[in-house]
Amino acid sequence: TVYLFLSSLITLGLLFTPLANLVSATKEIYKFNAFSISNEVSDTAGLSINAWPIGALIIAISVLFFFSIFLYKKRILQARICMLNIILLLGLAGLIFFYATVAQSELDASITYSVFNITIPVAIILSFISNRRIRLDEALVKSYDRIR
Repeated sequence: TVYLFLSSLITLGLLFTPLANLVSATKEIYKFNAFSISNEVSDTAGLSINAWPIGALIIAISVLFFFSIFLYKKRILQARICMLNIILLLGLAGLIFFYATVAQSELDASITYSVFNITIPVAIILSFISNRRIRLDEALVKSYDRIR
């Protein structure tokens, strides 16, 4: 439960921090947030890319993590949701990379990823650990059922 809650908070934190910064050849700075890639100074100058699928995926992953906390009586379903979240987190990392490279090619810019992007692998590790613990709990319950 603790691992799932931490994973939920970590992925929810991605909504409020910049994922990357792009510096174009004309020295304009673009922020890559969960919902858009836009100019840091003004929204009217230069390119603005709508990245709402990333924000929607972050929200969906966070809600699934939080929802799976309350499935402690259905451990098999809880473990499957953890595996689904691992797959979704890998997809999120790929989607972030895709949007960053598209913006890089359109702006002829260099990318500087945020330090906060390390939270995606941390959330994957926490989800894997929680999945393993859920499966161990299920095996323990089955062994107690055999003893009865």
